Amino acid sequence: MNVFKKVRIDRLFFVSFAAFIAALLLVFTWISYTITSRELADKTSFYQQDLLNELNKRLDIQLNSIEQMSLAASRNIPSIGFDPQEKDPYLRLRKKEELRSLLANITYSTTMVHSIYYYMENPVETDPQGPVLFKDFAQVKGESWYPSLQNNDFAWIGEHQVQTVNGVQRYISFARKLYNNSGRYYGVLVLNTKASEIENLIRGETDGRDRILLDSGGRTIASIGHPTLDAPELERIRDL
Repeated sequence: MNVFKKVRIDRLFFVSFAAFIAALLLVFTWISYTITSRELADKTSFYQQDLLNELNKRLDIQLNSIEQMSLAASRNIPSIGFDPQEKDPYLRLRKKEELRSLLANITYSTTMVHSIYYYMENPVETDPQGPVLFKDFAQVKGESWYPSLQNNDFAWIGEHQVQTVNGVQRYISFARKLYNNSGRYYGVLVLNTKASEIENLIRGETDGRDRILLDSGGRTIASIGHPTLDAPELERIRDL
């Protein structure tokens, strides 16, 4: 049967042309959607990367500041010359207050450092409600976080709970070993930051994100949400 005998040629051409235009529009729409979606994804990825870079800068500034405070304090402690076994009670008290004031001023100068623990030999009593506590150096190896410091001169300690006079506190801490001029290991200085302060830095201005802060060894310092990293991902991070 010859279709051209039953359908007018102009109508057939019109229908064919309309179908071609419709198909062409469909192809153009699909291509446009694909390109737009890709550009949107690229822009979103770029924005997220830019945001993470900015958060990383803020974190780096704050964490480096705490590390430098710890370093400065470790160098100034010996200059005070506090001896818990000093026979002169006046001199002992004066030196103790100088040491306490040196460390307390760190907590007063920044909101990031909530309290400081100084593990020392023959510790003396301090105000349990104050920002500085002197603790027994003999007990430091029994602390749950000590393995992170054991083979290092300093280390960040991931979130841990500490019982204080104000209840249980969630801390993220920076610990540094103290050595005298002869290289003798005589103490540990721990600067405590509230875990919520670090979490707020990681969160930035966006909610509902899964983020994790790791140290150079791949150990978790802090996290928000429910991030998960498998072994190969952790290994790649350690190799960076």
